[in-house]
Amino acid sequence: MHRLFLAAAAAAVLVCGAARATTWTVSTFDMPGSNATQPLGINSSGVIVGGSDFGGFIDTHGSFVTVNPPTGIATLTGISDSGLATGTDFAGGSFLYQSGTFTPFAVPGAAGTVVRGISANGRYLTGIYTDGSSNLGYVWDRTTSTLSTMTTPAGTSVLVIQGVNDAGVATGSLDSGEALVYDSKTGASTYFTNWGDLTKLRFRAINDDGQIGGWAIGPDGNFVGIVGSPTTGFDTIEIGTANQTVVYGLNDSGQAVGFYSGVDGLDHAFLANSASVVPEPCASALLLAGIAFTGWGARRRRCRQGSAA
Repeated sequence: MHRLFLAAAAAAVLVCGAARATTWTVSTFDMPGSNATQPLGINSSGVIVGGSDFGGFIDTHGSFVTVNPPTGIATLTGISDSGLATGTDFAGGSFLYQSGTFTPFAVPGAAGTVVRGISANGRYLTGIYTDGSSNLGYVWDRTTSTLSTMTTPAGTSVLVIQGVNDAGVATGSLDSGEALVYDSKTGASTYFTNWGDLTKLRFRAINDDGQIGGWAIGPDGNFVGIVGSPTTGFDTIEIGTANQTVVYGLNDSGQAVGFYSGVDGLDHAFLANSASVVPEPCASALLLAGIAFTGWGARRRRCRQGSAA
């Protein structure tokens, strides 16, 4: 299994927000044999899910398993602390997966459903559904079978809702460019465009401490991964000389996952540990790692500034 381990100083350039000064240690990795590895979620045990050339994957402390439903190739988008994963296949269906069992999921009455995330406690699902005329962001409460649908400002619609925490607070973006935080309990939404010298914020993950993961355009004009909040400030993670680094998953243990565009033009995965995280003993030799929903399977997808989802 080929993994490239880099010290924090060599693997990433860390720029701390005004109210934050977290030190992040970054390791990069690839799913063996895959040209593209894109982690999209991580649970509090450090189990990572995402997509690759082979479809969905689960990475349990360096051991990869490919996961695709009978309907065809898929990508996994999130995973709860109990190991319940979410995913979407390229036939247009969404599902839950655990221990070899696939359970289809669809918003009741929807013409189509994409599931993008799951809370750590497994109660809430997030994503987008269509009512036949427009795309709508949602949070689904699995305990009460209750659907919460976002109401967006006039002239806008939801591009992505992905991250969600145990309180039912979700993150995402509008098609007009703003990042969003949506409270499914109250129906309130808050929108953000810039923070300091970070512009075009994109939020994709939120943990139970309210810390947000995602990306933004930095002062150099490149995508940089971000972890923090508009209240506390954001740390930024930029891998090597890559011009595109994005965070998609964030857990309650101070770990973030995402991917970056390498000098080879391919997407490579990374795991970032905050200073408070003590890696497992085995991680000194094998530090654990672990949509746009366009161009998976045998194809690789690259993030594009202004259009990445």
